Amino acid sequence: PAPSDLVIFMSPVASEIKVGEKVRISLTVSGGGGLSSGTLELRLPPGLRLQAVSPGEFITGEGGSLEQFPGKDGLLKLVFRRNPAGTDAGPFVTLDLEGLTAGNAPVLIQSGQFLVGTAPISGRWSNALVTVQ
Repeated sequence: PAPSDLVIFMSPVASEIKVGEKVRISLTVSGGGGLSSGTLELRLPPGLRLQAVSPGEFITGEGGSLEQFPGKDGLLKLVFRRNPAGTDAGPFVTLDLEGLTAGNAPVLIQSGQFLVGTAPISGRWSNALVTVQ
């Protein structure tokens, strides 16, 4: 398969909060033209508690859907479907997190599967680091 331009960025890449404070991390897609469905597995550190996951315009813009499946050890699986004729870039998902314990708390994308119709494409991504004080 041809190399894909699909990239998922997290922002802010680095943030600092205090215990009990909240941070919002946005995942944004670029190069997602024709993307119709996929799965993203995130790993959230024990120092952060997930408050909410909200789908962004990239998914919902043309009537897409997002399901979340929390697993153990901070694993969060996101399964999305979207209209492949929709925009090829934009806000994908927003994570609202709360600091629980002091320390470095990396928010990582562990794996992703992305489909254009039935054809799998690869993607690249960046991760984020939250420092809880």
